[in-house]
Amino acid sequence: LPTLETSNQNDVQYFRREWTEMIGGVFATLDAWFVNDPGRQEAAVKPLQLRLAEKIGLRVPDTLITNDPRAAEEFVVRHGQRVVHKTLSPPRHRFLATKVWEESDRAVLQDLVLAPTIFQEAVTDCRELRVIVIGRQLFAAEFRPQAGIIDARLDHDVPYSPHTLPDDVAIKLLSLVRELGLVYSAIDMKLTDDGEYVFLELNPMGQYLYVEILTGLPLTAAMADLLAGGR
Repeated sequence: LPTLETSNQNDVQYFRREWTEMIGGVFATLDAWFVNDPGRQEAAVKPLQLRLAEKIGLRVPDTLITNDPRAAEEFVVRHGQRVVHKTLSPPRHRFLATKVWEESDRAVLQDLVLAPTIFQEAVTDCRELRVIVIGRQLFAAEFRPQAGIIDARLDHDVPYSPHTLPDDVAIKLLSLVRELGLVYSAIDMKLTDDGEYVFLELNPMGQYLYVEILTGLPLTAAMADLLAGGR
């Protein structure tokens, strides 16, 4: 088949939107069960996650989502600069880690007008949890990143171990996943030294295999059972 190239970005956006509409339309018309439903997965955005998590009763860090440099600076000052910032969605062309606020960030704060960013009070130097929700089952793994590492994805050598969630926390996490209309999720949490569970975010298509490899938790078997069981 001949290939057609265009440098017109309006045309590129149009072609991409048409393909998205077509593929989404095909999925929507199928009498099939998805893990997860594409529409629900697309709608499970971070602002909604945080709002529902708070409503359900999970502890959520004080959060500001803004593209207003002044509002962001006031938030940072209010929290004594103990703040992290991160993207609402991962860029496709590069990796951007969650970053702790540094004074040097103030110099580029005016660029915030280009895109909104998540600013959160920092919950640092404590245990972290990766909670995998598969159907009605929850599997939690805990780990403690090296001191000073804010984004646990950057610590490749940290050991993981299975973790037993308190019943009330498990019930709230399942409720959150159900509220979002999902059947699978990977949830990131903090566990402070005072024993407080803090919800950070939920990834509807987050990775789980490395958790199984590091802990022995039967995640693939649970996923196979879920898929075999269907609706």
